[in-house]
Amino acid sequence: MIGTLPATPHRDLTAAELETLDHDGVICVRDVLDVQWVDHVRIALDEAAARPTLSGRFLSRRKKGLYHDMFVWLKHDKIRELWFHSPLARFAAQAMRAERINLFYEDIFCKEPGSTMPTPWHQDMSAWPIAGQQIINVWVTVDAVTHENSALEFVRGSHRWGKDYRVESATSDSILLANHDLEWAPDIEGDRDAFDIVQWDMQPGDALFFSPRILHGSRGNPSRGRSRRAISLRFTGDDIRYDPRPHTMPLLFKHGLAKGDPMGGPLFPEILPGPPADPGRSKPSYDFGALLANVGDQVRSGTARLVRPKRFRRDPSAMR
Repeated sequence: MIGTLPATPHRDLTAAELETLDHDGVICVRDVLDVQWVDHVRIALDEAAARPTLSGRFLSRRKKGLYHDMFVWLKHDKIRELWFHSPLARFAAQAMRAERINLFYEDIFCKEPGSTMPTPWHQDMSAWPIAGQQIINVWVTVDAVTHENSALEFVRGSHRWGKDYRVESATSDSILLANHDLEWAPDIEGDRDAFDIVQWDMQPGDALFFSPRILHGSRGNPSRGRSRRAISLRFTGDDIRYDPRPHTMPLLFKHGLAKGDPMGGPLFPEILPGPPADPGRSKPSYDFGALLANVGDQVRSGTARLVRPKRFRRDPSAMR
């Protein structure tokens, strides 16, 4: 039985917007969510911050003003409703030119005023256990955002460089940093004038659509009294396949996928064209084998980082 379909967008993405997304790797689309949906998301993010998941407790740095969480839709009804009932999935289908749309996962990033946690320049795709082309990030803010309070920045066109870089995360995850087969990303922050950096001032309900292969990052939030609460939803299209690789994001829930399988199942349900009748029932349990394996990987990577720290940090002579 098919469930309720996502809401119809108030407009379509234009041909010019789609061309820019293909060429630049990122576009800002105004008023993607209306006032009711913005209020819905604002309440959802505040509720999620008050009741973080297990991942959120591990990833957040509350003393430094950062709440970071993921796979929150499994626990919070309002986040689940955003995935399945808002117009975002239909916008994502247009952005990817895809017929079949699946939920991959969401990241919540809330930087409080005075946060000292920057998000280093990075790509997303090299951290993910998937392969294919049809995947899009949709980053939505519920606060007014400027450079002062940690607007997201991008190196325009870097998704077309044909390179995968080692992932540097806000929390310096040793598993991701341990991928020594990948080179470091260029030192963008140290030589900003050498790169075509683009950033938008945004209002609540605006959205960024961007390729997971584009280099992006943000500063901390040194503002006084201006939060930056945002959620990034990752939608996949027809050609994405499960591709577990070393030094990628561990999946700690039972998902039932084997290498090469299309996205689907309880952890990555279909949103279009046939959403589940009751998305709230799609609550896979923790995979304790994966949890134990992740603990082991963290210990091994952390130990290697202590023993050979130079392998886990940039060589300044090789940054340029």
